[in-house]
Amino acid sequence: MWLLFATILGAIVGGAVVYFSVDTSPESDTSAGDAPAVTTTTLAPDETTTTTVAPVTVDSTLDFAYQASYPVEGSSTGLITLTDGVGQEALPDSDSSLTVTILQTIPADLDGDEIAEAVVLLSVTTGDTGIFHFVHGVFNDPDGILATNGVPLGDRIAIDDVAVDPVSGSVTVRYQHRSDQVAFSEPHDLLVVSDLQILTFGASEVGRGVIALADANDPQLTAATITTGGLGPIRIGMTVEEATEASGLAVVGPTEGVVEASPGCGFARVDGFDGVGLMLIDGVIARVDVDSGPTATASGAMIGSTEEEIKTLFPGVITVSPHQYVDGNYLTLTPTAENLVDFRVVFETDGELVTSYRAGRTPEVEWIEGCA
Repeated sequence: MWLLFATILGAIVGGAVVYFSVDTSPESDTSAGDAPAVTTTTLAPDETTTTTVAPVTVDSTLDFAYQASYPVEGSSTGLITLTDGVGQEALPDSDSSLTVTILQTIPADLDGDEIAEAVVLLSVTTGDTGIFHFVHGVFNDPDGILATNGVPLGDRIAIDDVAVDPVSGSVTVRYQHRSDQVAFSEPHDLLVVSDLQILTFGASEVGRGVIALADANDPQLTAATITTGGLGPIRIGMTVEEATEASGLAVVGPTEGVVEASPGCGFARVDGFDGVGLMLIDGVIARVDVDSGPTATASGAMIGSTEEEIKTLFPGVITVSPHQYVDGNYLTLTPTAENLVDFRVVFETDGELVTSYRAGRTPEVEWIEGCA
């Protein structure tokens, strides 16, 4: 029911996610495939970055990724072919080289064909101060090895972790960055959460959330419950930015330019709050969807509750109607308070147990097909 954006995010929102920690510090003791490829000096205000290309430890199961040709801007041919994870090309009229180095490879079945593929983190340097990070997908198809375009993350960032959904192949990268007003000699001040879609014909960012690191260290949304008005401090009618500030967690909204199932309608998610989606209508939260996980209403209703429990929790305010697609029901809670006359909570069931539910304003909360 989440349609396009939820399909893109897949189980990143509603299912199990496998996390891989990425430590690019020079002192880290890394295993095969995780060795730091680039070390950088600490910058004083007037210093430049010293970049040293170190040997890359190749994971033999993903060797194809370390020998692939990657699209790299600035290359004379548009491609840089790596040898054991490193590639270089002399720059014209310069003593410097364009250097491409694999920082991390993560095994993933990106297209569901049960053939090993990889998510690859690359660094690109030109001998200047910048160390630019990109995410590529690499497909090891019978017809040949294909590396997608790179999704840029930023210059001199610090990657916290990468999550690859084992079902959908969707990728989430969490990393630290600097706001425009912060110098590169200063510590990172932002946490960025980027949701990526990697397909054989290209990679793109489909969702992004940004929050100040200082706020991210003190999240408010640790035990929030669903009400007719929202999810804890995240209220119906808020923007993504307002929800991020209220919750203390990055709210990851659709990236501008991503095609949506319906104009002006899309889904966002709260980083670290799996199973919960926020429907956005023209950039404003219209409803909260719970498709999996333990998130409950303030009265204790949740996925797995029985129909009888829902009726007992909310006596006299539940309307039952048949489900349109399965042998189950919609249990719709209509509040009696005058200030909530335009709000509903809709529980979907399989005839016995709640399988999902949503809360928010009408008419959006009653849309059974999300943004379709």
